[in-house]
Amino acid sequence: MAFKRARTTEQKDIRLNQILDATEDLFKNNNYANITLQMIANKLDFTRANLYKYVPTKEDIFLLIFEKYLHLWVEDTIEVFRNKSNLSIVEFADIWSKTIEKYPIMLQIRNLLNCIIEENVSFESLVDFKSTIWHDFYRLIPIIETQLPFVEKKVLKSFITSQFFYAATLFLAVSAQERHWKAFKLCDSELEAIAFQPAFREYLCIQIHGYRSMYKNITS
Repeated sequence: MAFKRARTTEQKDIRLNQILDATEDLFKNNNYANITLQMIANKLDFTRANLYKYVPTKEDIFLLIFEKYLHLWVEDTIEVFRNKSNLSIVEFADIWSKTIEKYPIMLQIRNLLNCIIEENVSFESLVDFKSTIWHDFYRLIPIIETQLPFVEKKVLKSFITSQFFYAATLFLAVSAQERHWKAFKLCDSELEAIAFQPAFREYLCIQIHGYRSMYKNITS
């Protein structure tokens, strides 16, 4: 597309979404480290100078992509659990794990956040990012309170963050490239590939049963 500078807020939003879409498309077939602003600009028929009018760094683009999919996941989770009550732990874990599995790019980027992406953005960008994602995370608390009433309020935030971190790490292992699996198999010939959703569901069940057992022992 020929570059034409956006003038209105609406035009700037359209241009920013085009940048995010182009970067997502590159991320499907390239490692994060290999993606450059020049590649993104070339895909959009921009110059790097054009790109800098909307985003300061590659890392800022990936923060915005993560925010986008985290928000979609939270919205989806809220909708899926709407009007659901009295679910068993297994039913809750099954629905939760199936919902988060629908957002692989969110889980991929989560694995890059702390050690790479967040280290290379301005402190102001980092604060804005943290504020945005935590606001979305905390919107899930009413679901946990309804579905898992035995979990104390003081650990609700811990549950939401710990399950998310585990989901991202599990996704990384499950989606390991072929050469990684060859290396794994050399270390353990009996090792079998696992599927994300059933493995994450099992983890959630274990974690939730642990909470229930812990609080039962405390109050008994």
